[in-house]
Amino acid sequence: MKLRIVGLILMVGFPVAARADIEVQWANGSDGDLNVTANLVRDLSEAETISLAEFEAGMNPSPGKGVYIPEKRAVVFRYSSVNINASRTLTFKNHPSRAPVVWLVSGDVTISGLLSVNATQMGGADGQFGEPGPGGFRGGRGNHGLGQLQSGGLGPGGTRNLANGQGPYGGSHATPGSSGSGVSSAGPTYGNASITQLLGGSGGSGALYLPTGSSAIGGCGGGGGGAILIACQGILRINSSGGIEANGVGGGDSSSSGGSGGAIKLIADQIIGSGRLRAVGGPSSFFGAGAGGAGRIRLESTSTAVSDYVPDASFGVPAQPVIVWPPAETPIVEIISIGSAVVPADPHASLDYPNYDVPLAEAGEVVVQIKCKNIPLPPVAWTLDVRVIPKMGQDFTVEAEYVSGNFEESTWEARITFADGFSVVQAHGRQPS
Repeated sequence: MKLRIVGLILMVGFPVAARADIEVQWANGSDGDLNVTANLVRDLSEAETISLAEFEAGMNPSPGKGVYIPEKRAVVFRYSSVNINASRTLTFKNHPSRAPVVWLVSGDVTISGLLSVNATQMGGADGQFGEPGPGGFRGGRGNHGLGQLQSGGLGPGGTRNLANGQGPYGGSHATPGSSGSGVSSAGPTYGNASITQLLGGSGGSGALYLPTGSSAIGGCGGGGGGAILIACQGILRINSSGGIEANGVGGGDSSSSGGSGGAIKLIADQIIGSGRLRAVGGPSSFFGAGAGGAGRIRLESTSTAVSDYVPDASFGVPAQPVIVWPPAETPIVEIISIGSAVVPADPHASLDYPNYDVPLAEAGEVVVQIKCKNIPLPPVAWTLDVRVIPKMGQDFTVEAEYVSGNFEESTWEARITFADGFSVVQAHGRQPS
């Protein structure tokens, strides 16, 4: 059997300073007005893929459907105005990359209904990964019959699965996921209060369920909440009947754990209203697994008058022009090769044959090479973790070693022996504690 490995690019960053006044670059209104008068599911896979240069030049091949920009891993809509009517809901079907959603609006945004980038609840004994909201990370796979083991949750705060599958932690984000009845460890927290990098929530681990007389079937872990950035040059109203949600979901069944909350970032001249903002983790399961940790909420405006948000929001004034993409000095961690195979520039971490990112035929130990930007080097270095999450079985983490380069760009390597079958590989940099 050939070994197939999936490379997953993650980026981490710091907050940046901001100052007043509103100018949203690229908010050209080319996607028209969005007026939600009936419940709507926006299929992000319909977004046309264009380069960053084409986007900055104003290209929009299919107005109303948005564009996907691989260099920024984002699905972007450029509306002239947005109105979600009361008792109406706007949700999303994920892009294959599971990229987050960015709205750049030249006028006002009024939300009287529900705008949701919540994770999707998967079924219990389906052997699948729990689906996140756009920008979030999948929950671990539940075991699906005898001999097919459960797996850990994905994302930088994804939780490990246990050998017996009982009582794992929920996924982490701004806060660690909570513990269930077993012995495990929460995934690390990540990101920053300014949501410099638009990352959603991480997934909880899947479960092994062994009730008397069963065929050993357990549920998938909950997916992490999604991530959405709304930047508008006018007024952003969240009326009392409305809200924006980026919640994780609980596990699909038995002892599977919940995904963490996602990320909501709002930037406008004014942000007003008594509607709700939510980025909370999925609940614990009935069999004693952990709940997902809280996500992040960030509000930037010259005048803010909102009060109903969970978890606590952070506040600031917008930069001029508004910062849409992470600044050039943001730390970046990117897997570039696994053994002799080059990782594609836009990996999707698919775990279904034949849609893998990297086929790897080498047996034994291979070198995973990572390119970093703006990462401190030894002796005062960041720790660079490479986590491997098999589709079936126990995940593990290897610490990469610095090889060459400088602060601006450096090369690191980790030596890993992979099992046969599909695996997800993710790299995550963290500052010294």
